[in-house]
Amino acid sequence: MSGIRSGVGSGDADEMRIATAGTCMRPWVWPGGYIHVRRCGLADLAPGDIAVWFDGRNLLSHRVHAVRDGRFMTRGDSGRGFDPAAEPSQLLGRVTRFSMLGVSWRLDGAAGRLIGRALVAAPWLTPAVLGVTAAARRRAGRAVERVYTAAPARRWRRRLAGAPPPVARDGAAGSWPLRLRARRGPLEVGRVDVAVDGALRGLWVRNLWRGLGLGRALIEAAAREGRAAGLRRLCADPPAGDRRARALLAGAGFAPGADGRLGRDLTWED
Repeated sequence: MSGIRSGVGSGDADEMRIATAGTCMRPWVWPGGYIHVRRCGLADLAPGDIAVWFDGRNLLSHRVHAVRDGRFMTRGDSGRGFDPAAEPSQLLGRVTRFSMLGVSWRLDGAAGRLIGRALVAAPWLTPAVLGVTAAARRRAGRAVERVYTAAPARRWRRRLAGAPPPVARDGAAGSWPLRLRARRGPLEVGRVDVAVDGALRGLWVRNLWRGLGLGRALIEAAAREGRAAGLRRLCADPPAGDRRARALLAGAGFAPGADGRLGRDLTWED
């Protein structure tokens, strides 16, 4: 599982910034942010460092567990197995820090290296902690979501996020069922599926992008694609207790139909 996939950003000759998309280095590296990578050679790596290297398809940002025989071994902190041994020619550099939404923390300082060495000595530690704290993390996530979807936080996040990410369809034009995705760089931040009968399924927006209008943008894109394909109606059937989804659909023009589902008529729209 990769910590990053693509999206090399700006930087000086020795350090670069790369967008993150994977989850296997949580809680040190999160999707939707940036790792700052300093170029280095194999001699500069030590167990506990986070190395960035190319496996032939993706860039990986994983923890170094061993450097021997002219190669290095890595694994994701929350992963289950080691990566194949990598050659020095595959090495891009070493992660120095992580930044996201204006917040940054070092990963190669004294504390970061101490944590890294502890995780190398006990690779089971991160998965075990994440498993034990799963319920607490879900409760904390819901609490944080209530805060960052409030109006003051939305205004602050909208300024940080900048322009809304573009929405594009997967596959060739005219292919069904339809999947629409919104991406910011390499990171998928929202998607929705549209069935051949116009049913919306799997409407999803990444947590940090909720409350910024992306869900509405996905629905409007689905309506445009539906009209172009000759659909007469979009429909949805969210759970009765999902007030957020029902409010989003109502704001996008969906109303209860004779079949009990929420629907939006496309035949009269310009």
